[in-house]
Amino acid sequence: MMACRMLFRGHLVFILILLLAPAFISPAVGTNAPYRYFGKAIMKVADEIIGTQTFKAHLVEQKNFVTKRFDAEELVTKLSTDIEKKISDRENAITRLKDAVKRSFYRSAWAEYPQCCELADFDHKFKYDDQFLGKVDTESLCLMKSSHASKSDRIPNEDFLRTARENLLRYPSGIKSQYFGSENGTLLRFPAAIAENCGTYDNRYRPWYVQASAPVPKDIALVLDMSGSMAKLGRLQATIHAATTVLETLSPNDRVAVVAFSDAAYAVGSDIALSAISDKNYAASKERKSTAKICSDTTMLSATPRNIKHLTEAVKGMVPHGDTNYMPGLNMAFDLLYKVFQQDVSSACRNSKNKISSTEIAESRHRAIMFLSDGKPSDAPQKILDLIYNRNRAMHNSVVILCYALGEGTFGRFVEKMSEQQHVPSRVTTCNHQLEQCEVDGSFACGLPRPKEGLYRQVSDSRYLRSEMGSYYTFFATRIKDVGQSFDIFHGEEVVWSVPYFDAGGMGMVLTSATPILVEGDLVGVIGTDLTAREMMADVTYFHTGGKNGYAFLMDEFGRVLLHPYMPSPATVGEDPMLADIGALERTPVVRDFLNNILSRPTGSDRGSDLVYELTARTKYIMPRDHRNVETRDATMTYRCMRVRHLVVCVVVEAETHFEVNMKRQRVGNDYSFIYHRFDIKLPAKTCSYKDAVSSGKASSVFFGPSAFVDVGSHLGRPETAESIKLLEDFMSNDASLTTHEDVNLRQGIRDSVRITAKFDEIWNNMTSKTLSIGGFPVTPHLIRRNILYRYFSTEDGVFRIQPGIRMPKSYNPIHRPWYIQAQALLADELKDRPCVDGAQDCGDVAAVSPPYVDATGAGVVVTISQAVLTPVRSGRGDTTWHLAGVAAGDVKLSFLKILLEDSIKECKSRGYKCVLMDLSGYVVYDSFLAATGEAMIENIVNSNYHLTSAHRMLADVLYAKGVLVRHKCADVSKVAYLEEFRVDLKQLEASRKSLPFRAGRVDHTNIILLIIPSDLWIPQYVGQRECIKHHEASIACRRPVQSAQCESPCVNLKEAETKYDACLNKFNFTWASEPPPCVPDKFIDERFGFIVEEDGSSNLREIDIASLRPCFSATSQLVTSAAPPGVAIAILLVTVTARCARFVRQKINRFHTCAAYVFDAEEVINEVPLLFQIAQIGSTLRFFGKTVYFIHLVFCKVESSFGIGRYEGGSGA
Repeated sequence: MMACRMLFRGHLVFILILLLAPAFISPAVGTNAPYRYFGKAIMKVADEIIGTQTFKAHLVEQKNFVTKRFDAEELVTKLSTDIEKKISDRENAITRLKDAVKRSFYRSAWAEYPQCCELADFDHKFKYDDQFLGKVDTESLCLMKSSHASKSDRIPNEDFLRTARENLLRYPSGIKSQYFGSENGTLLRFPAAIAENCGTYDNRYRPWYVQASAPVPKDIALVLDMSGSMAKLGRLQATIHAATTVLETLSPNDRVAVVAFSDAAYAVGSDIALSAISDKNYAASKERKSTAKICSDTTMLSATPRNIKHLTEAVKGMVPHGDTNYMPGLNMAFDLLYKVFQQDVSSACRNSKNKISSTEIAESRHRAIMFLSDGKPSDAPQKILDLIYNRNRAMHNSVVILCYALGEGTFGRFVEKMSEQQHVPSRVTTCNHQLEQCEVDGSFACGLPRPKEGLYRQVSDSRYLRSEMGSYYTFFATRIKDVGQSFDIFHGEEVVWSVPYFDAGGMGMVLTSATPILVEGDLVGVIGTDLTAREMMADVTYFHTGGKNGYAFLMDEFGRVLLHPYMPSPATVGEDPMLADIGALERTPVVRDFLNNILSRPTGSDRGSDLVYELTARTKYIMPRDHRNVETRDATMTYRCMRVRHLVVCVVVEAETHFEVNMKRQRVGNDYSFIYHRFDIKLPAKTCSYKDAVSSGKASSVFFGPSAFVDVGSHLGRPETAESIKLLEDFMSNDASLTTHEDVNLRQGIRDSVRITAKFDEIWNNMTSKTLSIGGFPVTPHLIRRNILYRYFSTEDGVFRIQPGIRMPKSYNPIHRPWYIQAQALLADELKDRPCVDGAQDCGDVAAVSPPYVDATGAGVVVTISQAVLTPVRSGRGDTTWHLAGVAAGDVKLSFLKILLEDSIKECKSRGYKCVLMDLSGYVVYDSFLAATGEAMIENIVNSNYHLTSAHRMLADVLYAKGVLVRHKCADVSKVAYLEEFRVDLKQLEASRKSLPFRAGRVDHTNIILLIIPSDLWIPQYVGQRECIKHHEASIACRRPVQSAQCESPCVNLKEAETKYDACLNKFNFTWASEPPPCVPDKFIDERFGFIVEEDGSSNLREIDIASLRPCFSATSQLVTSAAPPGVAIAILLVTVTARCARFVRQKINRFHTCAAYVFDAEEVINEVPLLFQIAQIGSTLRFFGKTVYFIHLVFCKVESSFGIGRYEGGSGA
């Protein structure tokens, strides 16, 4: 402890020294020249190596853009039409399967199929199918039979297989798995696929099965006996297992509460529950109820995945104790049910334009108490029955009681009486009025419906408690017919759609459409088919307004967000999603009212109509920044929304958006060639290997991001074939072709974008064929090839061109990648400070540099330099608008960035100073530690958020104290958390420069901040760190304690966000004024392009031996041999370097020479890490204390130097 205090005091003393340093230390005298010189070097890379200026000049010269009217109403209509088709296709497929199953039951035509778990992976019938994202057999079916399933079950015959296969062909929108789950616990699955969990999987307890069997939303109060006797005979474990099963069957449309009772009662999962379990003193806990803050103390929870997880964990912590008092548990259950019933009546009467009675509202949901006990009550039976009568009457007799008597004994008869609800108290208050329309309490009202008889089960063996309680839904299922009343009231159809959930089988986030099958009034099973959320919502996910501020979102009939740019996309979700209410993201009151008005209309009321709801309002628009930072701007936005069945889709654009910019029709040039990236299906004319992958070398390849397609879902859900690529090539290369853009599923104008960007082939190859001068440093073609790994460009409409050409992942969307967004954000800042004017040649000329990352192909540590390409366009009215044509970028080795830095700024290669580059969010782009550390360590650093606050805390503390590093916060709704990042206040940086103990400034035309630190103030803090700096540790920038397992930036603040979230209603109490703006999460899995490629059904058509291909760029160095000492082989690599790079330092130590040498590759230096050798005689004997021993021969001349580096292949000693 004393050591910790001393360290902390020392830390504060050092900060004080740094803050006071300007009074004693004069910073290095200098102007803005270093920042200007290095900025010019970065821009030179962007302009001349990546080629942005040449391409921009080409666009201006050719006048390639025209404007046309922007029609947002057409966009929202198209989105709704596409979603409607995907829904109707699956409902039609479900209907056909249902008919096939019924034919089997009516004809008693059954069949036997193999178990999915018994299928062999090596079976030749299994092939990878992109539509199902795995190996399947589309010629057969298989079974998944629960260990609790009936031994003999009626399984539909081959008619089911035939119908399922026909559905695949009949509905081209991508039908996924089709299955029949029987009421006996057997799942029939198409297509056949290998499974591992047959015995543990029971379809009867899955939400899709329960929701289809009993589609009316449910309010379930689980009332569980936790008296002392429950600790015996395994009853507690059986109860926990059964309660967990019931919880897992619920969907977010349901509400739930778990009440435990013994001497008293408490709501499981609440503050009271925690006290009750720890103290085993329920009475004392009950007294503390008034101070409890969790809503589950007083009302029911929405059955969201987050709440179910919370309740499941809480149930596992229940502790048996005390007596068996039924009344406290029942009273609390009725309290909770009554509270939400009140809310329902209040909401319906406030929002409904049609007259609806309170009794109808009471009947609009299944309201039930599931009561479990293992013994007779300790309180008076008569009072218990009176309580049930009076409390249920207040709720219009809408509550049914499902009772489970655990164990043997006569107490079961009384529990059965509770479920029957036939008891009438001896003293009953006579009704005195007819129930009014919005009257909640029905205690004294006349004309109420009779109480409903519930369910009673005696469970003698606790092993069967789960199956008895888990099948509670059959009680509600028997109340519907083939097209039951509940369907007519709430869904208007037979098919029920689940809310999105995470499919553990590998399909990701999915929605299930399902329908129950009743034969002669009995539920025999449920038919279902899946639709991946990625596919259903693809058009909304990849919605793009062509450079305009706008977005699209999708919500369900309850106002829950299914897709929104401020929520994670379906492709990135790895667990059941957080279904937040739309008000958390659309916070402006008039917008909320507008959306609520749409939701208040009955589901299906707009079906078949083309009604578009429209609102123009002053609101907030969120601009993504680098990393997770966002910026909020005032904007006038127009909302256009349409109902699609139980969904609402909306398109939001700036109200000032009247036209859009399109590419003019482009003709094919003489040297034009179209190379599609699918080299596994069709090889390019010239094939080579690059980074251990097939490449087209100097000829760039073209990839289409999802936003380039007309039907994105169809593109993502279907494999590409040789035939489809041939059609695509014909369309792209032949103006006389009869193929249209609809035939290849591409948006209009995509072909023109491909043709105009073909200019980059000429630009990139020209730049790589000559020596450039960057800041006086000669950059040869070889140096470009060795240090610029990839160059690429993406248009705003999703056309992506890359050199060297490589294959890309199918779901990669360039316009949503960090390098693209970072360049866009930097451009927006530049235009805000310096708006474009007519005739400007350098408008928007800024380049963004990313933090470093380890290249996936083994090329080392790289950064990405990206620049937005802005071009002037004349509108029809004659004025000039500036159009974002796209973003060009290149992946550059960090060692090359170091060369540019040290060549531009002399202090950065001086021993008297250390230089740090960071971006505008404080993430370190370069420091001496990154430059000298191995790739494995760097990958660990980057994955741990290598931020200034963790890498160089002392520097961060000074900048934070000066107000240069400023906290910015955003709300991550999907995680119910606030994320805290930093931003550099550029004005404060400029104002503080003279008072800082080190030099700091923005590198011109970039997003980079350069810090030049005197060596005596340098503390390399990351060296030796076992883990990153936590948010709560001793640092000025880290003083605010929060729960966080991550590094300082970004910080995850859970507690503050949770105070704004009502778990019971699943609503956030957010306003623009008092809460931070929503975060804009990464839309896609953060993988570098081209190296993790999704499998495709056609990928096995061609297997290429990469080792047999020639390298795309051959080396120029020559390998020769030299004489070697006996028994040792030496390889001599002859290299030529310019004289200015051949710097050697000799220093005599005793009778040996120590040589500090720079390591060169052919023609130019690639790494300047000193290697120390002890040499007895230069050119003869070499001794190096390490694994590799070098032999150095030096011949020095005035113009250039040649030296050989020899390696002892077999040396084992000194």
